Amino acid sequence: MAFPLYGDENAMERRLFGMLRGAGVDCLNSNDVGKSGEDDEAQLRYASGEGRAIVTFGRVDFQRLHAEWATTGREHAGIIIVSSARIPTSVLFTKLMTLQSTRGAAEMRNALLFISPSPVEEKT
Repeated sequence: MAFPLYGDENAMERRLFGMLRGAGVDCLNSNDVGKSGEDDEAQLRYASGEGRAIVTFGRVDFQRLHAEWATTGREHAGIIIVSSARIPTSVLFTKLMTLQSTRGAAEMRNALLFISPSPVEEKT
């Protein structure tokens, strides 16, 4: 199991990105693909078009986008919202690796997950 990741410009800081790549995770961020500065919908559209679950701190905007896409029948490759910038990089890495080992792309399709200092939550 595993699924590719895409980090918006705020979520995938260099250290985390390096750790994930070092562990063999297929991940890109908005800087890699020239998407820095684009709005959240454009980020989600790009990630979904590439079959990548997006990792973001943008809780309000991405919860809204998830609901809008569901209402209009649009599918995305998964949204992982990091609930706090205060989560240590090592903890965030561990939680993302746990998701990588327990879910595949099919399980991530249209999923809205939250990573917080407590266990990963899923909203439907």
